[in-house]
Amino acid sequence: MKAIGLAVLVALAPWARADHAYLAPWVVVEPGDPGPVASSAPAPTLSPNSPGILLEVPHDALGTQSVDAAARTLVTRAHAGGWRAGISVELHDEPEPAAGVATDAMTAEKLFPGLGTLLSAASGADLYFLSFPRLTDDPRPYRWVIRKVASEIRAANPGSRIGVLFSGSEAAPFFPTMAAQILSEEV
Repeated sequence: MKAIGLAVLVALAPWARADHAYLAPWVVVEPGDPGPVASSAPAPTLSPNSPGILLEVPHDALGTQSVDAAARTLVTRAHAGGWRAGISVELHDEPEPAAGVATDAMTAEKLFPGLGTLLSAASGADLYFLSFPRLTDDPRPYRWVIRKVASEIRAANPGSRIGVLFSGSEAAPFFPTMAAQILSEEV
């Protein structure tokens, strides 16, 4: 298995009980990597501390059948092997509703062609990341897209976690100053 990185999600709790998340390692793979192979042993029960495998989907791979199949396979095989499953998708272009289309009628698929089919293929995943490697000066479109796409994910997967990554800012690579504006409730 070719892992392109290891993501560790940490949620510290003052107690370390098995029913509370305190540390969960996630292996990050690219489309085409097999990920963890389900063993022939019965799958252990998933806990908040089960390891996970995260499929990292680059923007230019959205809408390809191979990526959709990889997402579907990853979720199925990960859960069969006692792992959690996740999808991280990179969204490049500045999101804007199409002219003449009511914003309520917009979907993830219309905003980013291929995203809707990927989300359908990854149905049942435990974790979804929306990654914005490039940000413009106006936070409003990102705020709108995050809410729109997250609502679609939440409707189809009510028990999943949703995260947002801002990975491309040169001034503050992990949490740019504009991130607070994007994630705020103020309009």
